[in-house]
Order: sequence, then structure tokens, then C-alpha cells
Amino acid sequence: MDFLRSNKGYTQAVGKSSKKSHSAVFRDNRPKASLPNKAVQLHTVSPMQLKGERAALTNTRDTTRSAGEQIRRGNRRGSISDTGGRSRAKLAIEYDPPHEHLNTGYRSKVQELRNFVINKMVAEAGYIRTNAEALINNNDSFLQAKAVEEISVGNCGEFSMVVFAHLIQNTTGQWVHRCCMAGTVPGVNPPQNYDHCFVFTYARQVADTKAIANKDEATIADAWDGYKILTLKSFMKGQNAYGTTLKDSNISIEESKQADGNQVFSNQIKGYITEWAVSFNQNFENDMLDPNSTYARVAADASANPSGFGTRGSDVVGLDDRRTIAQKLGNCTAEERDDIIQTSSDDTLFGYINTLSHAKKSGVFCRRANGQNCTIYKEVLEFRVLANLCCGQQLPVSTLSN
Repeated sequence: MDFLRSNKGYTQAVGKSSKKSHSAVFRDNRPKASLPNKAVQLHTVSPMQLKGERAALTNTRDTTRSAGEQIRRGNRRGSISDTGGRSRAKLAIEYDPPHEHLNTGYRSKVQELRNFVINKMVAEAGYIRTNAEALINNNDSFLQAKAVEEISVGNCGEFSMVVFAHLIQNTTGQWVHRCCMAGTVPGVNPPQNYDHCFVFTYARQVADTKAIANKDEATIADAWDGYKILTLKSFMKGQNAYGTTLKDSNISIEESKQADGNQVFSNQIKGYITEWAVSFNQNFENDMLDPNSTYARVAADASANPSGFGTRGSDVVGLDDRRTIAQKLGNCTAEERDDIIQTSSDDTLFGYINTLSHAKKSGVFCRRANGQNCTIYKEVLEFRVLANLCCGQQLPVSTLSN
């Protein structure tokens, strides 16, 4: 969701030049609304990718680096009000003439960021300029993801870059696709274009979602929209920020990369990005002290008129993981498996366990009985479960919840 951007601002933000121009007028387009050890493997028949999405969204939600706060949204009424308009002013507003003198913020300075890092690489790290330019320009999402984490402000485009970069650099094997919604929102007059960015993971690279026969096998990770995780199928059936049913043509894949678990930039280059961001943050804070500065004027106007999307976003506590427990546990990491188990209700967890073979049930509970610390278990419950398993009986959920 990015109702603030014009074509100019969006081009600078994502390095594209083919996007259809967006109006700079504010549009209030409101959306409608583990198991304890690696030895215990709970696989489903689905090959859907479940590697690291929860960690990626948690990282995005909890990032408090140079700016000392979470990444706030520039187009959510909650973020705008909570920050006194600062989140909107700091990100950028791209005004059309004759108000272009008010254009400011991160998005108007992305090219400055690129140039700063490239110049540092040449002057201090010994890079040939053409090589430095190629590395930075070919990895723009990774550059901006690091910068956005450090300045702690963004809209859906920036949030999707942070998730995209985290998944590629911290998981392996899966393909990560950064997407934007495309086409026109149905039933809206005057016509309104979809305007939202997000990430999905899948077992292989695809040019479009039409190539995915079983859309339950792809996972959406949407940090901007309430740190939401769900299947592509559910997303397209209406569980998206607009609450509408989507066609394959409504999802445009902007970039794809296979996760390899390697950092794209060296610590030295990341240090240059942080250096720029720290300077940007300081300049912003200094300007905000002057009520007549552009930043302060934009923030004051945004605070007095916090138009934007509904408050669900920055106010979300925890992750909104809408997948079934079988989907969550299908191919997740050991750390995520523990998180999923500990945050699932008794009925949900035991309902899933009852679909497993007795051998797998025994493995689960034997691991628990050997000292694993999950709050959902009680000693008497463990005894009852193990006793039932020894008898080879199927365990009804009702007996387990008593």
C-alpha cells in the first residue's frame, strides 16, 4: 500500500522506470478491512516452503537499530498519529508542482544513498568504480533493506524489500519472489489501481503465479499488512490488504532470487549504508527542531490530517500466522518449530498430532518427557499421553484438554 508515491518517487525507490504514474494526491484508499528437536520431523505431503518466514517478519517487526525504533509506516494512520506525523515526513511525500518544494524524505534521497556507498567503496575499499556500481545497482533491494532498517520508516515497498533480503540471506534452497499487486480494484468508482507490495516463497522460480498449480504450496509473507503469513491460495481468495478475490494477473513478480544463506554485502559495505543512514537520521532530527523546516511542516500537516490506511500494522503484537499447523510445521526450521508448538493451542496442536502415526507421536512426547520446556504440557498430561501411546490407542483431543 503506497498511496503517497508518484511515479518519480517510486522509480527512485525501487530502481524501475516502467511503472504507471501514480497521483501524488492523498487517497484514503482504506483496505477492507517446534517440535523440540531436529530429530523429530513432522512433514506434510505438501512441499510448500516454510523456511524462515516467521523469523523474517519478526526481524522486520522488532528491528530497532540506528533510529532506535521499529520500522514505522508512512501511510498508516496509527503510525502517523503515534509519531506526530514524523513517519510520513521522514519517508517522503512526492508533491507535484507547484508544491515540489515540499518533496523531501528518504525516497527522494535513494540515489544519494547509492552514490554515497559507491564512492565509499571506491575511495576506501579499493573497488573499481564500474564494479562498485554494478554490485550496488544489481542489488538495490538489499541496499534499501539495510537503509530502511537503519532509518526505521517505510511503506509496503520498503517492508517487502526488508523481508525479501532477510529470507534470501538467512534461508537456503527456496525461491523468494518480491511482488506488487497489479490491475484495478473491482467495484470502486472512480477506478482505483491496486497498490501493494509483498513477498512469497516457493520451491522454484516462476515468472508468474499462473505457473503454481497448487497455490497452497506457496507462502505469502506480508510485513506491512500486520506481519501476516498465509498461503498464496488464501491470499488470492481474499485474505489480502484489499479483501478482494485476486486473479493471477493481479500479481506482478518484480524480482526473484534463490535463497543461499549468504550475505550480499560485506560488513564494510553494510557499514557504509549505516553511516549514511545515521547521518540521514541526524539531519532529520535537527530539521525537526525548526518548526519552519520542510520536515517539520510536512509532519505537522500529517499529524493534523492523518489520512491513510487503517491502524492495523504497527499496532500488531506478534505475528498473524494464518496457516494451519500442518502447513506451519511442514518444512520449518527447528527454531520456528519450537515457536509454533509453544504458541499453538492445546486443541490445535493435539488435533494435528492425532493425524500422525503412533511412532511419530511417541517421538514427540518422548522428546517432551526428556526435559523439553513447552508451556502447553502438564506432567499429568504427559503421563496420560504416553500411557495411551503404549496401548497403541488413538488420542481424542477432548481427553487431552481435560
